[in-house]
This record gives sequence, structure tokens and C-alpha cells, in this order.
Amino acid sequence: FIFLDFAKKKYIVVLEDLLRILKPQGYLLADNITLPGCADYKEKVLNDPRLKTEIIILKDGIALSQKL
Repeated sequence: FIFLDFAKKKYIVVLEDLLRILKPQGYLLADNITLPGCADYKEKVLNDPRLKTEIIILKDGIALSQKL
């Protein structure tokens, strides 16, 4: 399980590193995903075939991705 919550525009920059260390069936939870700086990250995790991602609208949103 990895919890991602820091500079929103950097989410996309660290994604590949996080996926490299995340074990299969592991979860990546990204906070504040509906903020403008996360648009590229959100699009990537929703369309990445290595992930199953759900966007949960709760305050500023969270993305819950499971590595397949």
C-alpha cells in the first residue's frame, strides 16, 4: 500500500517509480485527485493497463489504483 499526498503536479513524475516498487495486487491511493494539478495523473492511472483505478469523490477526491 502506498499513500501519495504531496506536490500535486509531481504525482505524474513519480508514478513510474511507485509502480516499480508496488507489488502486484498492491494499492496506490492518491489524495486530492480532483484538483487541477492532478489531471494528467488522473488520466494516466485511469488508462494504464497495469492498473485498475476508481475515482472516489470525497472532498477533493481520491484515486484508488490496484496494480494488476
